[in-house]
Amino acid sequence: MIALYLFGLYLGQLRGTLTEEQSRAHAQQLAELPVKMEHLLNDSDAIEELSKEFFRSPTFSTSDAVSFSLSRSKARSIERDFLHPRRRLPGR
Repeated sequence: MIALYLFGLYLGQLRGTLTEEQSRAHAQQLAELPVKMEHLLNDSDAIEELSKEFFRSPTFSTSDAVSFSLSRSKARSIERDFLHPRRRLPGR
């Protein structure tokens, strides 16, 4: 998957749809992925609790617009809290 992603970055540069700076930024994010995954896996207890909460919720359905908005909001919250821990707001 990583090789395919890097190949896509290369093709993006060849076609002129990605600048060298953009490709480097994407490659840097890719290089940081193992650290982010390790951090995420270390916090698996919180994710398990969240999944149990969604499992018990009778209204959780991606086909329902309200539930979809809620799940998208929760996904952003997970990303903010676990993948970008330095960006947390004070008191959270």
